[in-house]
Amino acid sequence: MFTITLKGAPDKNRPDFAKITMIIYRPGFNRVPKVLPVTGPYKNWDQSQQRFKPRTENATANNALLSSTVNKYSQVANTWDEQKVVWTPKELSHYYDKPRELMLRETVVPTVEQVYRKWIQEIRETKKMKNGHEVPCESYAHTNERILEFLSRFVKEKYGRSFSNLQFTDITEQFMKDYVFFIESEGAKTKSRGGLRGKLHSLYQVVKKASKKNVPGADLDVFICTNEKFREVETTPSTISMGLLRAMESMDRSLLSKAESYHLDLFLFCFYCGGMAPIDAAYLTWPCIDLKKRKITYERIKTPKKARPPFVPRAEAIAQKYRSECYSDFVLPIFSAKHDTHPKKKTRMSHVCGLVNATLRRIVGLLGYDEEITWYSARGTYITMMVDKKYPPGVVAEHSGNSVITIYKFYWKNQNEGDIIAELCEEFGN
Repeated sequence: MFTITLKGAPDKNRPDFAKITMIIYRPGFNRVPKVLPVTGPYKNWDQSQQRFKPRTENATANNALLSSTVNKYSQVANTWDEQKVVWTPKELSHYYDKPRELMLRETVVPTVEQVYRKWIQEIRETKKMKNGHEVPCESYAHTNERILEFLSRFVKEKYGRSFSNLQFTDITEQFMKDYVFFIESEGAKTKSRGGLRGKLHSLYQVVKKASKKNVPGADLDVFICTNEKFREVETTPSTISMGLLRAMESMDRSLLSKAESYHLDLFLFCFYCGGMAPIDAAYLTWPCIDLKKRKITYERIKTPKKARPPFVPRAEAIAQKYRSECYSDFVLPIFSAKHDTHPKKKTRMSHVCGLVNATLRRIVGLLGYDEEITWYSARGTYITMMVDKKYPPGVVAEHSGNSVITIYKFYWKNQNEGDIIAELCEEFGN
């Protein structure tokens, strides 16, 4: 649905003559004016009828030209609507200013929503093999669907327009600044950052995809103004002290139930295997382990990176302890035959993580320590231990399946900061 109206006003250069402007409007878009090469005495213009008064100077010729012009543009718009082409008032206003072939190509321009949804569908249909098992990307697709819903709400609340009409030409630097402010404002309600980096990264991927296909208006430079927002906030690594780790290794297991002892073994197994993430431990299979070389090679579930930690005797002892309880070729008894789909595996992991974390907190209390701990702490603890023992950063990165930058930025925790500060104060004191 659209409207094309004519508006007459005194010409700035010749006040006695009318400047006729054609106004193109389509719901969800700004009105676009286009000055027409038609003029006549302003006193003869009838705004209510949108034409020159009959029987006045050149009225018949001018009105015929105006009617013909409006009809030409209306026919183009109606044709586009019949063909279900997504078009903008700006495109229509310039239709006869450019070669027809070029404009026909430009009008079949996908909207931001169309590219977004196609990308999400591609993610959903993507299947990857990780360590011999199929792992779909449904969770990543679902995450981006929620971000798309959030972005749609932002466009509606901020600009009062439907997201379905948003073009890539609308994603400007000001749009990005408004979007960042909206995300942070929503995050402030829950005292968080509102998932700022994830939302910006998601939109960036869509604009990047459109840019590669030369979609008009898809400009990655508009994200430059958000560079500071892309920087990670300071994080505290999920790491426990080696004192607590050693105490957990040697603790009296008569204090634990069979299930709790199993949970402790899961934690220690991940620590011994290069700080393996819980999800990677769950999907680990025996074909990933070379017993002769005592080496594990596996592809991480959440990233395309490979990790190659050693398979030390203590890790092997835990694996052998539960081997008869394992389903298929899994190394640990986390999944069973009934966990035959990815959603079921995801639900199972969420449940087991909750149980393991509860057990670990109880163990820390039993041992008399006051430290935060989760199953994932095994990762930061292993990396910190290796760095502190002066192993080459490249070796630590290979064991954990991360880059050197990542292990220092997110996992290594300076356990001796107090001693370092004391030494520096002594060195540079008065």
